[in-house]
Amino acid sequence: MDRESDFYKGAYGLYLTAKEAAEEAEGEYLSFPKCPIPGCPLHTQLPITPEKRSKTINFDNEGFQTLPIRKQAKSKIIEQYFPQIIETSNKFKNLKLQNEISESQTIQEENENKNNDTEMTIKNQLPPPIMLKITKNYRQQLKELTLAYENLRTKLSGEYIKLYVDTPEQYRSLTKYLRQTETAEYYVIKPKQERPIRVCLKGLPWDTDMEDIQEELIELGFNPQKICQLQNRRTKLPLPIFLITLPRTEEAEKIFKITRLCFMTIRVEGYRGRGVTQCYRCNFFNHSAQNC
Repeated sequence: MDRESDFYKGAYGLYLTAKEAAEEAEGEYLSFPKCPIPGCPLHTQLPITPEKRSKTINFDNEGFQTLPIRKQAKSKIIEQYFPQIIETSNKFKNLKLQNEISESQTIQEENENKNNDTEMTIKNQLPPPIMLKITKNYRQQLKELTLAYENLRTKLSGEYIKLYVDTPEQYRSLTKYLRQTETAEYYVIKPKQERPIRVCLKGLPWDTDMEDIQEELIELGFNPQKICQLQNRRTKLPLPIFLITLPRTEEAEKIFKITRLCFMTIRVEGYRGRGVTQCYRCNFFNHSAQNC
């Protein structure tokens, strides 16, 4: 900017005039005395640096100073030495006590086993349930059965109602009653004592004659009711497995101990049918036409 121009000279003159006025006002302000009003909010000046707070020191009644925990010296724990005492004991002193405890436990276990055996025999003596098919008039059927048999117990099982009685005589009577009722659809479960024993004989050639097997079993003291040979489900070819049906007796239970037959080493296993049993009379499952 050109300092010789009129604009610059005018602006510079205004600057000098304002500067002189400011210096004059500052001098007049400094000549004023201090504000006589204590704590005046307009004239009180805050200190540039805040004052440091004095730390409070706690003294007790006797004049002793209490230091904070972080400044207290850690007390040293003085370990005291005690002579090691060697304990001696007789390892056979508890032998008598252990014998008494074992004898009491043995007696208790024998009593529990007797009670369990008694409960199991009672449960085994109860006849199996009779399966009554659920129909529209099942309530009327159960009402008539309850009036005829006071101790009758019922329980829902899928599409059937289980009928429980306490004695074999009641079981036979209830079966006869249902047989005479034409509207009742039911099937029975034979007790285990009445079911035959079915075993699988393995170890003989597949072309063994079943009459030879029957003859040898009769010579050994067994009375086989039926002997058949199992087949492969896909190929329908005969398998070297023979299914034998025997009446359930104490002598028939010994068939599992046979290890030789027809001059061959064999093994006898319990038969477990695969799949679900279906009745050919009512076309329902879990029972056979013989018990329907």
